[in-house]
Amino acid sequence: MPRPLPPRRVAHQDVVSARRRQDLKILYSFPHPFGSAGIGTTAWETVVALARSGHHVVLSTTSVHRPLPQDVGGRVDVRTSLTVAGRRLPHRAVGLGRAYRWHDLRTSRMVAGLGADVVHTWPRSCLRTLAAAQEGGVPGLRESPSPHSATAFAVAAAVASRVGSEIPDGHFHAGGPERLAQEVAEYAAATAVLAPSGFARSTFLDRGHPPQRVLQHRYGVDLDRFAPAATSPAGSPLRVAFVGRLEPAKGLDVLLEAWRELPPEPRAELLLVGEDTSHAAERHVDLLDDPSVRWLGRTSDVPGLLRTCHALALPSYSEGMALSVLEGMAVGLVPLVSDSAGAPVVHGRNGLIHPVGDVATLTEHLTTITSAAAREELREVLLAGRGELSWGAAAESLVACYRRAELLGPPG
Repeated sequence: MPRPLPPRRVAHQDVVSARRRQDLKILYSFPHPFGSAGIGTTAWETVVALARSGHHVVLSTTSVHRPLPQDVGGRVDVRTSLTVAGRRLPHRAVGLGRAYRWHDLRTSRMVAGLGADVVHTWPRSCLRTLAAAQEGGVPGLRESPSPHSATAFAVAAAVASRVGSEIPDGHFHAGGPERLAQEVAEYAAATAVLAPSGFARSTFLDRGHPPQRVLQHRYGVDLDRFAPAATSPAGSPLRVAFVGRLEPAKGLDVLLEAWRELPPEPRAELLLVGEDTSHAAERHVDLLDDPSVRWLGRTSDVPGLLRTCHALALPSYSEGMALSVLEGMAVGLVPLVSDSAGAPVVHGRNGLIHPVGDVATLTEHLTTITSAAAREELREVLLAGRGELSWGAAAESLVACYRRAELLGPPG
C-alpha cells in the first residue's frame, strides 16, 4: 500500500476563493471499465449527468466499456490507464493489485497543473491521488458505494455463517485485515467520504468518523429506460420481484421465509432475478420448489419485467444504495425494503420498511400489498415523485457535496 505524499502547505482559503465559479472542473478517477455493469454504470451515469449539468469532467479510467453520448463529448476529457493501442488490458492480466496501483499512480500525476476544483476517487485505487490532491490544496473525495467496510465485511461474514454459506471469492465484501486496513487508510486520506444513503453514512458515524467529513449524496435511475407501464397492473394478482445476486447479505432468506408465511393468494408470484453466486438454490430447495416462486436467473430486459410487477423486495442486511430499488420505484413498484437497504423510502408514503431480518414484519407488508387498492395508493405517490430519482437530481446532490468539501480544508 503506497504511503501518502507529505502535504504541501497551501493557504486553503485562497484556493477556495479562487475556485468560486458556477461550473466545476472535476477530476473523476474510476479504476474499472467505464460503463460496465454495476458500479461501472453508476460511474457512467454520474459523469454524463455532471457534464449535462454544465461541469467539465476529466475522466481517468482503465478503459471505456460504453462510449459517452455525443451531447457531452465537449465536456468530458477521457484518459485511459489500461488501454494499449486502443485495446483494453484486463485487470487480471497484470494482477488486480498492480492494475489498481498503476491507475492510481497515473491519475495522481494528473492532479498537479490540471486546475481541478475537486478530485473524485473510487475505492482501492486512490491513496496516491488523494495525497496529490491534498498537496495541491484540492478537495479529494472518496466514493463509498457500500457502508463502512468494517460494517459491510462483518455483516456479510455473520449472515453467511448463519445460513451456512460462504462469501464468493473476489466479492467486494470478502475482505481480510489487510484489505480493511487499506479501506480505512483511504477514508482517512480523503477530505470527505461520499456516502450514497443515510444508512451508509450512519455506519461511518457509528465508527467515529467526523460527521462533517461524511457527505451524503445519492444515486439515480434512467427515467426513460425505466418508465412505468402504460396501464396500471393494479388489478392483476400480486407479483413481487427481487433483483440482485442471490446471496445471504441481500436478505434472500428473509424474503423466502416471509413469502412462505404469506396467506394463500391465488396466482401470487415471486420472481427472483439474478445470479446464484452462493448456491442459494441448494440451501433453499424446499422454498424454491414452491410453484409461486420462480427463479429467472439473469435477464436482458429488466425494465420490461418490472413493468409486469407490483412490488420490489430488497430485505438487505447491509446496502449502500441499490440501483434495483430506484429502478423499481421509477417504474412504480412498491419498495419493500429493510431499514439497512439504503433506500430513499418514507415508510407508509412511498413504500414499506421493515427492521432488518424481521420476517414477521415483512410478511405483514406483503400481506398489505395483496390489496390492489393499497398498492395503487402507494404507486400513485411513487409516480408523482419519480422525477426526484433522476441522474440529473443525483448530480445536483453530488455537486452540493463538492461545494461543501471546498470549505472543509485538508483531512486530519
